[in-house]
Amino acid sequence: MAISLGGKSSKRPEPSINMTPLVDVVLVLLIIFMVVTPLMTKQVTVRVVGNGAAAANTPASDERPPQVVISAEGTVKVNQVDTDIQNLEQAVRSALAIGKTKLVQLQASDRAPYEQVVRVLDVLRGAGARDIAMMTSQS
Repeated sequence: MAISLGGKSSKRPEPSINMTPLVDVVLVLLIIFMVVTPLMTKQVTVRVVGNGAAAANTPASDERPPQVVISAEGTVKVNQVDTDIQNLEQAVRSALAIGKTKLVQLQASDRAPYEQVVRVLDVLRGAGARDIAMMTSQS
């Protein structure tokens, strides 16, 4: 880069950076990210049912929804039958086809890997489960 000392007048234009286009592009990107970010979040609707309502909504014994259990080691069972994650969707689809309800009961151990629980939730939604009941054990 040359510096003019004022002796000889130079006819060449001096290089300068125009910051306006850069700021415009950055602001547009900021606005795009601000608009898109809330759309990327997944939402899970949770409805807590009290004891009285749960007893009233309990289906008859022949209409029991399929029960999926995740153990502390990450193994998955559908209606007390061991199933791997690849066959889980087909097992849940066939269990849902038998009953009239699209409800699946999910019981996960406290020590079950979080990644496995989320993967099972995604598979259950993909298998057609409209409602997923999270079961807890009473201590």
